[in-house]
Amino acid sequence: HERCLELLRESLELARAADVHLLSLRCMINLPSVMTNSGYPSKEPQALLEEGAERARRSSAHGSLAYLLDNLSHCYFFAGRFEDGLGVALEGLDAMRRAGLGFMEPSMKRCAADSLAAMGRFDESRTLLEEAAEGSSDDPQHYQWLLISQARMELGRDPAAAIARLSGERPELKSYPNAELQLAPWLARIGYRAGDRAAVDEAFELQQRHGVIGGPVRALERRWVTALMGEDEAALAALALGFEEMGMSLYWAELLIDAALVAARVGRPEPALTRAVQAAGVLGYHPLLGPLPEARWLAPTATRT
Repeated sequence: HERCLELLRESLELARAADVHLLSLRCMINLPSVMTNSGYPSKEPQALLEEGAERARRSSAHGSLAYLLDNLSHCYFFAGRFEDGLGVALEGLDAMRRAGLGFMEPSMKRCAADSLAAMGRFDESRTLLEEAAEGSSDDPQHYQWLLISQARMELGRDPAAAIARLSGERPELKSYPNAELQLAPWLARIGYRAGDRAAVDEAFELQQRHGVIGGPVRALERRWVTALMGEDEAALAALALGFEEMGMSLYWAELLIDAALVAARVGRPEPALTRAVQAAGVLGYHPLLGPLPEARWLAPTATRT
């Protein structure tokens, strides 16, 4: 990954030096995409995507703008900037249509649906997510995020279906280990809430199977699943700070939410619950796995053993 990133940065520098507009935009799409998919902090990718989007707007490069905004919506979502994420996703839908890139519509709609859900607009989110699923071509570069979004939406009404959405063999993701790795924390979190130890174990084994590939975000995710397996409240809270430092405020809040659930299950909900509620409040975040406190999951019924 490091060598790949070096070459992509060099390509961007050469394109800037030569003042080749379209090539510069392509580099501003490719470098952030590789960085975020490979588990590197989102601050640099976000800055490049913002620069690229502004350049593409000025030149009416609708195709490049669509790709840039698809990725930027994803970055804003993980940065906890949900209104911005929704805004650029909707702008991206317009750019995609102007450019005739209809195949991108499911991804754009899923991005918008995620931000809507995080803002508490669940009915609108569900409608867009259903539209995204109907139009999905099972593109393995984005398919994992559709599965994760669907599982989050299903958890409240059917935990077993949510787990099934993420568990088991996924042949379409086999050539994309980062896609499987991005799925693992959500499988573990949903499995933990539902009392499905097999799902949590599967998430851990998936991470172990792929070893230490990827950047520092992947490393924190491995520690996240391990801490959840061990019901280690202190470790979860400490990991939250690591994600915040990397510009991933959504995962900062989610770690504190997990720590609060672990603490509540052992009968000492405070101060973990207050920290989680405050984090959600700072972001204006409506937790995707359900409202706080997560009373439903204090004594879950196991879906599998």
